[in-house]
Amino acid sequence: MKKQVVIIGCVGVAIFGLAYKRHLVIDVSRLSPVVVASVKIPHTVDELIAIIRTSDTPISFAGGKFSQGGQVAYPGGTVIDITHLNNIVAFDLDKKTITVQPGIRWRDIQQYIDPHNLSVKVMQSYNDFTVGGSLSVNVHGRDPLGSLIKTVLSVKIVMPDGSVKTASRHEHSDLFAAALGGYGLLGPIIEVTLQLTDNQKIERVIKVMSLSNYCHYVAKHIYHNPRVVFHNANLYPDDFEDVLAVTWYATDKPLTIQDRLQKKGLYIKEKLEEQLLRRVSSLKKLRQIIEPERLKKAEVVWRNYEMSYSVDSLEPLVRFPTSSILQEYFVPLHAIEPFIKMFKAIAHEHGVNMLNVSIRFVPADKETVLSYAPHDVYALVCYINVPRSFSQQKERAWTQALIDAVLSHGGTFYLPYHLYATPKQFKKAYPRFNEFLAIKKRYDPQEHFANSLSKRYLDI
Repeated sequence: MKKQVVIIGCVGVAIFGLAYKRHLVIDVSRLSPVVVASVKIPHTVDELIAIIRTSDTPISFAGGKFSQGGQVAYPGGTVIDITHLNNIVAFDLDKKTITVQPGIRWRDIQQYIDPHNLSVKVMQSYNDFTVGGSLSVNVHGRDPLGSLIKTVLSVKIVMPDGSVKTASRHEHSDLFAAALGGYGLLGPIIEVTLQLTDNQKIERVIKVMSLSNYCHYVAKHIYHNPRVVFHNANLYPDDFEDVLAVTWYATDKPLTIQDRLQKKGLYIKEKLEEQLLRRVSSLKKLRQIIEPERLKKAEVVWRNYEMSYSVDSLEPLVRFPTSSILQEYFVPLHAIEPFIKMFKAIAHEHGVNMLNVSIRFVPADKETVLSYAPHDVYALVCYINVPRSFSQQKERAWTQALIDAVLSHGGTFYLPYHLYATPKQFKKAYPRFNEFLAIKKRYDPQEHFANSLSKRYLDI
């Protein structure tokens, strides 16, 4: 008996020692922790390059850690936290361009350029994300321009040997197309030059309609309309039949809100509403009644104001016993209604607690190798409440069913979220993955850069 106790004690000490020497990297959902060998935090580009040159484990990169499936870490690898590389390198008022480091947050860029009455062209709806993270997933927003790459003029990327390459549409164009939306697998972007646009006054217009009427509405009022600055629609759970379309048009009308940027707050009201929505299903129907009434009030604001929400307003008061995750599906324009029919059936069959589904129009992206929108699509951004469980077997099952549904209509799914998709589903959704691997082999032959996404889908 004493021998057994000693053995168990030794094993416990060994496990404790291993955990002590290693680091746990946790994303915003708290559902996909990754144990890594080390986390490095460089404060200069030279420090970053030195880490890359001397590391003997696979390297991945982390910013705000808003990706939700381990994309920022590789098991047993090295994570480089880029948040201290957050400087503005150059700004050209006449050309309306800005060059920044990857750890800078969008809100910091907004605060810098707003006095010059300039605005970011494409970003997420919330401004807490790092620019490097946004580039790595090639984000889109609510604007009709499409994905972030369309505003990127050039990037500088560190290679495995520590050298730096400039990539653009005219120089190392293959690296440019693979690194944008490449999840850090080609190396860290240490600088990006972005094309800015003018800040302007915008007016909110809302319309409530059925899903079938919404498709006609987009074709007539949104598609290729130069006055549209932002557009999205809320598709209300759990019937998924009624749509609230929210469009912001350029205007010369007087402002109803004078602030140029939103101020961060405690968001107690928003957090309470979100917490109740997770627990009380009947409140979804009540929200469907209240929200249009609240939003129909006339509102004219600055473009920058409408682009300066904080993700803190979505953070649950507590993430136990449940947590909130995001998923996103991209559907060809002609297939939105039949897909939603399948989407609804799967959600009901599996008892998926959808809190919100936001529809965005995303124009085609023909540039990035891992493009989620190779043609014009509707994006369905799903905000979902799930049990706090490390197994996530049920979530994996209904996610794979939803992915099969979107693939059957010629659509895709977004990769920054939980890695529930099968490798087969990934390869069908991203048919240029072999081209991506060939480019990676060209620039990173020893597979120096890796993460959990590449481990699952790209055999790295």
